[in-house]
Amino acid sequence: MLEAGLREDPFDLIDIGTPAYERNTLSAEDLQRLLAYRPHRSVDNHVRLIFLLGCFTGLAFSDLKKLRMEDVYTLGDGRRYLSICRTKTQNGSIVPLCPSPKRYSPTWGRVAPRGYGSGSFP
Repeated sequence: MLEAGLREDPFDLIDIGTPAYERNTLSAEDLQRLLAYRPHRSVDNHVRLIFLLGCFTGLAFSDLKKLRMEDVYTLGDGRRYLSICRTKTQNGSIVPLCPSPKRYSPTWGRVAPRGYGSGSFP
């Protein structure tokens, strides 16, 4: 810039602030209530499980939405993980799963409710 005849950066005079926002997070108590909740309708339980999976893995909703049981792999020692292609970046990602998802729902790993497509997760 100095070569062009400017003595100072003109963008230093502009203040571009980022808007402040407050993130809402689940408390440990909220999470425990959600884990203990057992909805009557299978569709509601499916939504609850997908939300919990997002809480425990940090996956974006777009990635959770396209998960299938074929994305779940089990290692020789019994540990399970997801192998997926992330929607936003198209990068491959391996995400470990908690040791016992059955404690969250007795229907974990069964076929999803009607309308979710065959092989839907969980």
